[in-house]
Amino acid sequence: MSSFNFSDNLLFLCMFCYFTLIQKVLSHLPLGHNCPNTTTYTTNSSYAANLNSLLSNLTSNATGDTGFYNFTSGRNPPDIAYGLFLCRGEVTVDDCRECVAGASTEILGTCPIERRSTIWYDNCLMRYSNESIFSIPDMSVVLILSNPQNVTNQEMFNKTLWTLMGDIATQASNDQSGKKFATGEANFTAQQQNILDLGNAHLI
Repeated sequence: MSSFNFSDNLLFLCMFCYFTLIQKVLSHLPLGHNCPNTTTYTTNSSYAANLNSLLSNLTSNATGDTGFYNFTSGRNPPDIAYGLFLCRGEVTVDDCRECVAGASTEILGTCPIERRSTIWYDNCLMRYSNESIFSIPDMSVVLILSNPQNVTNQEMFNKTLWTLMGDIATQASNDQSGKKFATGEANFTAQQQNILDLGNAHLI
């Protein structure tokens, strides 16, 4: 009897470790990237040196509670490198730092010799450019992940979604913790179907 319990416990422990490992591995895989391939640089150029300095600076500053940082490296355009990272509001400082460190390496391999690049992970995003990206909206830099589940009432869903997104944006922008992060939930059907929303709002 005791050996049976031991076997069950061992199986449970192995399954737990397996799924924990899988979750850890998946969190290190990029969700997507944007490499516009508009301008490139050479590996021994001033921009390359500025970009390496920028990525090093971003990585070393992924230690704050806000989960956000931007930096500029260089003085002379077009060789100035502008960059930032943003971690999801509820991730720990350690997970944020780990994500940013991985992103700073992966982004160079994913978008080699690109002067403009963005990479997304579940826990963070990183972006750099040879033109200023601070406080300038850019709708070309987006990541869309679709849900295959059908919506029964599309009109009501869209109305509820836009209202919820507006509420989340307001809450996130007014967040006094510095993270500018908020989550919310709204019901849109009699069958208790819910929309879950998450928002980070930083003036970058």
